[in-house]
Amino acid sequence: VFRTVPNNAIVAETMANYAQNTLQIKNLAIFYDSESAYSLSLREQLQSAIAARGGRIIDEFDLTASGFVAQDRLNQIKEQNGEGIVLIPSTTSIDRALQVVNANNQQFPLLGDIGNLYGIKTLEVGENAVGLSIPIPWHIDQPSNSEFINTAWELWGGSVNWATAMTYDAMNAIAQGLQADPTPETPPSRNDLQTALSANDFSAPGVVESVKFLPSGDRDSELIMVEVQPSNPSRSGTGYDFVPLYTAK
Repeated sequence: VFRTVPNNAIVAETMANYAQNTLQIKNLAIFYDSESAYSLSLREQLQSAIAARGGRIIDEFDLTASGFVAQDRLNQIKEQNGEGIVLIPSTTSIDRALQVVNANNQQFPLLGDIGNLYGIKTLEVGENAVGLSIPIPWHIDQPSNSEFINTAWELWGGSVNWATAMTYDAMNAIAQGLQADPTPETPPSRNDLQTALSANDFSAPGVVESVKFLPSGDRDSELIMVEVQPSNPSRSGTGYDFVPLYTAK
């Protein structure tokens, strides 16, 4: 499988690096969704990434548990000398994750997942979400984006996010791979496309950088940490936006 978006191992590595090197925290609690394969996978990868850096998961809380009360969980984290919180909801447990954000009231540093917390609902929380950090593969404020952003604006009538940019890069990679067909007299096959994308010298135009794949099929690129910050005017219309912080492998 070839991916222009990062897999959970890469996301977890970036989050763990940010927690240790920037936030300088090692004792974290994880809020996850036991009914989501995505959430369970990222949780597992994060456990390994944090442990590999000498950190510790002090406790884990299921967002789908009956009788879930965000403040009670925060009290437990405080009693266990926790230093930070990671939120990994699914599409159906976002609201409970945001209950944690509100109850936290900026007490503990927050790290959020790439798939579900990077959106308008998080920004609508307002001041309590300020400082929530999320790893993403692309942000509209990155340099060298002007042509793509202008064209996207003309097409969609508004700003686009990382999912649009990564889809654009994926389609460019497919197009480039099809053009590399070794037998142009016959229609390219799935095997032909796989061979082209697997080549060591494969490269396709991307929004910011060329699309190249590692032997694993993952993209050879960097992630960006973004943070919720007040913004006036705000692109989101909420008074808050996700603001880029730094890039990390």
